Amino acid sequence: MFVALAHLTARRPIAVVLAWALAAAAMLALALLGVGGGNLFDRTETGVPTVADADSTVVYEQARQSAAAAGSPALSLLVTGVDPASADEIAAISDAADAAASEPGVVTVTSPYGLLIGPAATSEFLAKLAATPGDPSAAAQLVGVDGDDVLITVEYADNLANAVGTHGATIAAFDAAYSGTGEVLTYSSPLLYDDFTTQIQQDLVTGEAVALPVALLVMVLVFGGFLAASAPLIGAFASIAGGLAVLFGFSYPLTLDESAINVVTVLGVGLSIDYGLLIVSRYREEMA
Repeated sequence: MFVALAHLTARRPIAVVLAWALAAAAMLALALLGVGGGNLFDRTETGVPTVADADSTVVYEQARQSAAAAGSPALSLLVTGVDPASADEIAAISDAADAAASEPGVVTVTSPYGLLIGPAATSEFLAKLAATPGDPSAAAQLVGVDGDDVLITVEYADNLANAVGTHGATIAAFDAAYSGTGEVLTYSSPLLYDDFTTQIQQDLVTGEAVALPVALLVMVLVFGGFLAASAPLIGAFASIAGGLAVLFGFSYPLTLDESAINVVTVLGVGLSIDYGLLIVSRYREEMA
């Protein structure tokens, strides 16, 4: 088989190179653009690494189920560098909380200055809320111990679709309405995982943009020629494209962590350069 492949490559080098280029481009497009269910980045997950049947995994899954039963992930907004007793800050934060409470999917908005009911609050929730006595110390717990921070929490309805977009809309409404002097910091689990995904995509592009030119420069110095040095990098591109396409296929039957993408690209570059150096060196030895 390898003899036949060698003869084919020697007889039709241009056709073989073009076929590999088209195949690599198609595999890369498949991984980055996807078909139907999103691209490779959309189909990977960021979460806590677990071991099947381990005690820690059982506890983690039970905690996740309890959190899911309690409702959709909450959004926290921390206003720092403010005087919680200032009339101007109270008015600014209250206006912003009113704007957040008007967003679709919001059940409640809680701040040191009161509890606001959102459009997603059900009659059962309102009845339960009316029957539950309030905690007088709850407002004080939302003010920082240093007296210059205020915490606002936004609770959402169960099974909230597109949590990232909904949380982003709430943050935008809050920022548009807030006219105080403090800095607003935000957090929620969907936003955190979305940041992970975005950062991995940026790191992937940045890493390859730095690693490949540096590797090419080193190999040009080692081999003394651009053509010989570029061969391993061309193989690395095809290897990365093929590896990402294979990962995309595995994303359907398996749950993949986003770090697998970076591992594939690192191994693709490293192994392709190593074996490319080996092949070029052996080829030069045989020619000599």
